[in-house]
Amino acid sequence: NHAKNLALAIAPARTRINTSFQNIKISGAFLLVGEGLLGLTSLFWILNLFFSISNSKSTHLATIYLWSFELVWTLASAIATLVIARNRSVTVAAFLVTGAKIPDQVVRGIENTIDYNPLYWSHIYVRTFSIIPWVLLIFAAIA
Repeated sequence: NHAKNLALAIAPARTRINTSFQNIKISGAFLLVGEGLLGLTSLFWILNLFFSISNSKSTHLATIYLWSFELVWTLASAIATLVIARNRSVTVAAFLVTGAKIPDQVVRGIENTIDYNPLYWSHIYVRTFSIIPWVLLIFAAIA
């Protein structure tokens, strides 16, 4: 948002700037859901372990199947998120109020002026979000 506000400040009046983060948002949402389900299943397992809610073999098998499914889901989402973070960038487009698209060369020139790098991997929070799940997957696989 800071880079977008800075670009709007130096852009000509009556200019609209659109940024699209959709590809990283979608894979990140799948990753977040997978990790959340893995966490909830682990919490249920710990509560079951301490309070002996159900010690049946079917409960333990169901938990193992759930963990396996969630581990595969999280692994696939982590791979997709890492590939997108490493290889893709924010899509930036600028339009005049009349709807005419400003040429990409002008947009790239403004990006260079404000020293903005549209690659996802150049942002530390994207790198952290892409790498941390791998550490979590190691612990999940050990469990």
